[in-house]
Amino acid sequence: HTEGPHPAMIKIFDVSTHGFDAIVAEPVGHDGPHLNFTAGFVAIPPGAHMLHGRRIEAGRLRTSSTIGKTPDGLQVGKWNDVKFLSDFEAAPAFTTATQSRTNNGADQNLKEWSPFLKIATESVTQTKARVMLDKVEVGGEVLQEEEIGWIAVETGSLCQGELCFAATKV
Repeated sequence: HTEGPHPAMIKIFDVSTHGFDAIVAEPVGHDGPHLNFTAGFVAIPPGAHMLHGRRIEAGRLRTSSTIGKTPDGLQVGKWNDVKFLSDFEAAPAFTTATQSRTNNGADQNLKEWSPFLKIATESVTQTKARVMLDKVEVGGEVLQEEEIGWIAVETGSLCQGELCFAATKV
């Protein structure tokens, strides 16, 4: 993110149907606390839904499989398949986020996070995508499973009143 001199990421955890907790975290090698900034979010319950005429699916999975740097070089674990409930007409826009902090306890809220996990994604098609935990380039150990939340949505855009929506692939 562009606020402050160090890289940071919003980490969400304790996700439930009633809400979630979030913190702005920095990877190892920086000073830990980060400047506050404003961010938006989207929350979709697991399952298949329609959003203003666009098909959208959401789900969760647990994994400890990682890709990341080790003292011996790059280590790649097993990719996890995310199978959509039904086929999309074309590959959907697909986004992910960690939804737990099993490997980063509450004592790390004001410290740098190790492992500093995000989600690696590949092979998004009409029927599935593949994901795994990405330790970025800071390493750290993943000893327990983390939860990955994902959303797949038909690409396109629309506005309804003042609410505008766009889903694209990059």
